[in-house]
Amino acid sequence: HHKPPQSSPEEEREREEMREEREWRAEAGQYLGEISALCFLKVPPHFSSLPYLLAGTGSQLLLFDIDLGQQIKSFRIFEGVRVHGIAAQVMKYEGDSLSCSVTFKIIVSGERRVKLYSLRLQLEPMSLEPPCVSTDLILLQLLPRFTHWVLDICFLWVILVVCALLLFNFIFYDPPEKKLS
Repeated sequence: HHKPPQSSPEEEREREEMREEREWRAEAGQYLGEISALCFLKVPPHFSSLPYLLAGTGSQLLLFDIDLGQQIKSFRIFEGVRVHGIAAQVMKYEGDSLSCSVTFKIIVSGERRVKLYSLRLQLEPMSLEPPCVSTDLILLQLLPRFTHWVLDICFLWVILVVCALLLFNFIFYDPPEKKLS
């Protein structure tokens, strides 16, 4: 086993001061577009002391580490359709404090479209401060295009039934059975 080098007390103090300065302070950056959907991801404490954040802007989904105030990854979800809704549910947690991963089921809606994804976050083994996280977003299911706009989406129960609220109706979708009702 390789041990990470020990920091001096001065370096530790400086690192703590920088972390405190970063906390809850907005910083100017490039304009990313209007945020149209938000969803928090509760990650294990090895990843971050605060939840991660998924933000829908335009046709993209952005993943942020709130604790570090940094964008981790950007994913293109739709072509020419704005993200309007995001919902997440933890599916699987594996590992220990040195190397772990967490997998979420993510549903994303935009206009008349709904997509179901698997998002895996992997904490790289032996990564130093800040931890290095790799991501995999895999499309599991593209639901049929609806006749009306999808107003909201959510997971129901543990069996992962997706509920889509439409303008004049609501629809339940069972991903394992690939059935609408």
